[in-house]
Amino acid sequence: TDYAEPLAYAYNLLANREDKSNQPMIILLTDGMMDLSNNENDQKYAIKPFYDEWNDKTQRFEKTDRKVTEGDVYVYVDYAENLDRNKKKRSAKKLLDAAVIKCGEQGYPIYTVAITTPNNKSHVDELRNISQKTGVDDVVTIQGGQGSTDLAKLPVAFGNMLANQIGVSEVKGLKAKPVPGEPG
Repeated sequence: TDYAEPLAYAYNLLANREDKSNQPMIILLTDGMMDLSNNENDQKYAIKPFYDEWNDKTQRFEKTDRKVTEGDVYVYVDYAENLDRNKKKRSAKKLLDAAVIKCGEQGYPIYTVAITTPNNKSHVDELRNISQKTGVDDVVTIQGGQGSTDLAKLPVAFGNMLANQIGVSEVKGLKAKPVPGEPG
């Protein structure tokens, strides 16, 4: 799941909030994949406005509305055959780095949760780095996948993030409750 653009969006939401007396925080939960849809029928990414650059004048990340054209480095269109995948990843990485720096400068901590599988743990160090650059000590790691029981740890993890943010001791006694209804 792409997380560069959502971090830029989260920065803008926090920067634009009216009540600046609270203690803002961002929680980034991801499987670490920086890709969006590969579905050729999903046309919304072809003309979707996205945050792609920092504007020094407005002090915000700006949206642009581009159509995919030959040679255009458009970060969020994986199915366009004329785009170099490495260029897209570099553009997403550039946006991610800028969003993390700006969040750190404004005191917006980014708490990260890495959903891992036995074959996918490479993003844990990057998420730890993101958290540390914004004043958070570490990343929470949750083993995902079919049959995983680690997801039940999320309420306590989120509670501890909130406790840390508001300056109280660790929250204890939170347990996941089953949600009624059919899965999916």
